[in-house]
Amino acid sequence: MILDATGNCAAPLTLDRLYGWHAALFPKGYSGFQRIRTGKLRDDANGPMRVVSGPLQRQRIHFEAPPAECLLSEMNHFLDWANNDTAMPLLIKAGVAHLWFVMLHPFDDGNGRIARAIGDLFLACGVAATKE
Repeated sequence: MILDATGNCAAPLTLDRLYGWHAALFPKGYSGFQRIRTGKLRDDANGPMRVVSGPLQRQRIHFEAPPAECLLSEMNHFLDWANNDTAMPLLIKAGVAHLWFVMLHPFDDGNGRIARAIGDLFLACGVAATKE
């Protein structure tokens, strides 16, 4: 995943590319002992996507991601922004892309790792641009 992100930083960031990264993280379709949907956007079949901590009786919700029904539209909006030139310095774009992706939380698991790879993609593009 990281080799693809940094070695092919000039290639467009697409849903299919992100699906491939996600499938590479979970080649057997499991996160620990839990079966997950790999290479697909999450659904809300088990309730909203939440980042929680603490024991089951006193869980604390730190974040609730947007509903699954709007994910495809939101991901397309993110990808349009990511693939278009902005006047933004690439270091800032890397940070914004990381935050935006992790806020969408589009997959059952691995969102943080993929968000870091997206940041690395933009940083690698910046390094490549300075070598030219």
